[in-house]
Amino acid sequence: MALNFIQQGIKLVLVLVLTIYIARTLGPGGNGQYNLAILLPTLLTTFLILGIDSANVFYIGREEIDIRSSFYLNLKLWTVISGIGTTVGIIIILFFNEILFPGIDPILLWIALFTFPALLLKKLIVSLFQAIEKFKRYNLILLTDPFFLLLLTLILIGIFHFGVKAACFAFLAGTYLATIISLLLLIPYLKNVDKIQSRSILKKSLTYGGKAHLSNIITFFNYRLDLILVNFFLTPAATGVYVVAVQIAERMWILSRSVSTVLLPKLVSLNKTTDTRKILIPLVCRWIFWVSFMAAIVLALLSTPLIKLLFGNDYLDAAGALLWLLPGIVVGSIARVFSNDIAAHGKPEINLYISIIVVFCNVIANIMLIPLYGINGAAIATTISYTLNAILKFIIYNKINRIKWKEIFLMTEYDLELLQKIFKLLKDNLISFRSSR
Repeated sequence: MALNFIQQGIKLVLVLVLTIYIARTLGPGGNGQYNLAILLPTLLTTFLILGIDSANVFYIGREEIDIRSSFYLNLKLWTVISGIGTTVGIIIILFFNEILFPGIDPILLWIALFTFPALLLKKLIVSLFQAIEKFKRYNLILLTDPFFLLLLTLILIGIFHFGVKAACFAFLAGTYLATIISLLLLIPYLKNVDKIQSRSILKKSLTYGGKAHLSNIITFFNYRLDLILVNFFLTPAATGVYVVAVQIAERMWILSRSVSTVLLPKLVSLNKTTDTRKILIPLVCRWIFWVSFMAAIVLALLSTPLIKLLFGNDYLDAAGALLWLLPGIVVGSIARVFSNDIAAHGKPEINLYISIIVVFCNVIANIMLIPLYGINGAAIATTISYTLNAILKFIIYNKINRIKWKEIFLMTEYDLELLQKIFKLLKDNLISFRSSR
């Protein structure tokens, strides 16, 4: 898990540098157009992946399907879904562009659209590595994506001084390069494969995946709904400012995402070991919550000077939105752990029901607050929805596992002992480092 966290940290740095560079180079208007354009293939991937990635983790983790059979099943489904998704994207650009993406140059959407097949395939391959717990390769794929994107963006914008179109093209090319690398990394696991697939495998994957899929769609929509509504009620420039606050705030999810990536396959394999789960989940939640909480306090204190230093005066309004986002980000970090435990029990439909309630409340809150308070209103609505999501999932989690709320939030003697051991280890390593010099 420590290695996974370090690699996630490297990815964070790459993404942050890329975010800063694009924001400063393109300005609020260009930044807003870029982020809204690349939202199209991301939405298509989220809507059309059919929960296949979740099914990969669940059934491979339970050893009901092997990785090789899963890959060839995924490949067949990817071929069909790619055609459907591209067609849907073309229809959206031709007929619904002004409704869904007002103020966005259609050329940017065309460039971004053709990223969809590669984005979909990469996400499927990544889920296979997660399922078999090959996290070095998993994280390598996730690192290649921002690395190539940053490199190509620096070349096309920094050297040749191209604009938003170049940033979208860098997104396209970087995604395809990362997908090719992911395929090369997967090849060693596909030797001597029986390509004959049984219908039972397909049925199993789509049945479980379908339950998880609707929940994932609504959860993602809940995460990105605010960007669409800010652009609808305000302008692409306001969206460009707001997205900076969102991107900074969501970097705090590095811990919960790292833990969740490793935790879900473990929980699936522990589906019959109730006692272990009752110890593991509260421990993970406590540490995620308090680390996120302390990081949020530091970020809140530094928000204005940090944004001014990294992004410039044009983005200072993002500081206020960031402050309103932070409480929701902290609470939302542990909601992801609850979601994984519920899904690992084979009940992903519960996450779906909760997501429907949350996204409905998010829509209402955004519609009410954005016209009144601008991007701060969107941030408030987001925090409300994240908090509601965490509360509802904790209630369900508690019914399944019978865990008291204080076990999730209050540190125990075991935690303090663990903290002392960590500090002692750090101290010993520092002394050893100084002695070696």
